[in-house]
Amino acid sequence: MSDELAHLFELSSTAVTITSRSAYYPDAGLPSEATVDVYARVAHQRIVVLGPSGRVEVDLKQSDWERIITLADAAISLGSGGFGPDTAIGRTMTHLDVQVDRYHEDNPTRSELYYFNHAGSEPGEGPRAWGALVDALVETLDNTLAEHERQHMTFVRRWFAD
Repeated sequence: MSDELAHLFELSSTAVTITSRSAYYPDAGLPSEATVDVYARVAHQRIVVLGPSGRVEVDLKQSDWERIITLADAAISLGSGGFGPDTAIGRTMTHLDVQVDRYHEDNPTRSELYYFNHAGSEPGEGPRAWGALVDALVETLDNTLAEHERQHMTFVRRWFAD
């Protein structure tokens, strides 16, 4: 199999899922049910985004598809984490989950979670690799995201370093 054909096979059997969800955590008691603000699935040169405003599907150029996979791998390689101390007051937390599925490998799924506490952290504290992935998602979708989803992803992006 040629290198180019092997590369295309690897791409076609790889998918990236990015989910951003938020929940309110009271000082005492259980958190509210998490709401999914953005769910994006990148596979087969296509991205599908689901959110409160509905569904968006966009065909991707191979270079954009490869870029999102590369950036997802970079974010995952940093491991899970988060920032913002327990503020001992009610606060909203946002969780950004990234999963890469490689169906052509023996151990096909890798995933990590990054979270931030809106009340106990400052914008720009999160790792640059996670911010680059959010940037790529928004840039790739260009003007196809509905206003709610665009605002949410712009908000999430603020929390990661430039």
